[in-house]
Amino acid sequence: MSGYPRVACRGAPRDLGLDQGRACAEEVSRLVAAHSGGAFARLAAALRPPAATRATLRDTYRYFPHMAERSLGLARGARISPRALAEFSALPERAPADALRIVNGGGGACVARAVPTDALAIVRESAPDTDYRSLELVAPAQVAPFVGVNEHGLAVGAVLLGTGGECAAPASLLAQDCLQRF
Repeated sequence: MSGYPRVACRGAPRDLGLDQGRACAEEVSRLVAAHSGGAFARLAAALRPPAATRATLRDTYRYFPHMAERSLGLARGARISPRALAEFSALPERAPADALRIVNGGGGACVARAVPTDALAIVRESAPDTDYRSLELVAPAQVAPFVGVNEHGLAVGAVLLGTGGECAAPASLLAQDCLQRF
């Protein structure tokens, strides 16, 4: 992970996102703009966001309130709308089904996760005020990491294998919650 830029994020959930958004503002703006369509699509989404985006926002606030706050901070730091960031987060991940593996090497078990070669990533050092610190590999415009490890040695990785179900929030947000709390 040494080839990726490092970003230090500290404080309350919104501050953690704000630090990431400020450090990655250019990349976040470019990624979100590339997926938001033309000017008419952006105007239509601003007036009435797509159902998938509304559901993602609703369920993220409902089931992952700390991650929702972190997303708001990320959007503010990158100077984009929270709705545009939610729309980007609602896009399906392009990871293969076998992208997450637990490897047992000579030094003990390790979590390995394939990251698409064209994916932009950063190494994020998260130091929440009241939770455990962690080191994560994450896309600049995402709150949820590809993979991470916390100060107690818990390693977590998440891959979205399918869509649907009752919760529209990205399941990978659970990975960040686990790193912070367990």
